[in-house]
Amino acid sequence: TERLRITSDGSLRQAWSDGAFMGTYYDSTYYMGFTFGATARTLYIDNRSNDTRADIVFRTIEAQSAPLERLRIASNGNVSVGNNPTVHADTIFHIEDSGETNVKVEGSTSTLAARISLQNNDTTANAYSQYAFNDAGGQSTSAIQGINTDQTNNYGELAFLTRNAQGLPPQERMRITKDGRVFINSVGPTTPTADYRSLNIVASGSSADEAGISFSRSHTVMGSGSTGGKSI
Repeated sequence: TERLRITSDGSLRQAWSDGAFMGTYYDSTYYMGFTFGATARTLYIDNRSNDTRADIVFRTIEAQSAPLERLRIASNGNVSVGNNPTVHADTIFHIEDSGETNVKVEGSTSTLAARISLQNNDTTANAYSQYAFNDAGGQSTSAIQGINTDQTNNYGELAFLTRNAQGLPPQERMRITKDGRVFINSVGPTTPTADYRSLNIVASGSSADEAGISFSRSHTVMGSGSTGGKSI
């Protein structure tokens, strides 16, 4: 029975069968190559090892240089893309390059064309998802959180966090509530009256701090005033 054919034009053809394998084969637990699934019409890239791990790595050559790693699927399922990225163990998908690194999501429609969704599957009230901004050491310096305040009614709020102390995570500095009200240096209304105000600013730090808004032109304060620790 024919198993393999090299055609006159140099093509290599393997007889099709469910689970047919092409590659390097050592034993039933250690091989790498391609497996063909007839039922699902699927091509599988396999790297099965009886060692502690077996990654799949894609490399390319540019300008006759040495091959460089561009993509890796680790044995635990983590994926890394870029120029030899360093991947943390708890990172599922990692993109890294030596220069400016851009990711673009593009669509074309008269309404919403492109969207990035963050979903927290925990149904607890105030469960949240987050965009985090890190320094060169990987420490989070600021963040934007989307908070699911009411899972039943699908209510949500936005919180903006910054960090001003070493060893502490970023703290919430501003929140936009489900009704569009803004709280600065406060996580929400502190009194029933405050709940009806569109903008609420609370002083932070020492007792000498003031909560207020100043209007200026060329660094000159215009029309400022202070009463009881509050100014505008």
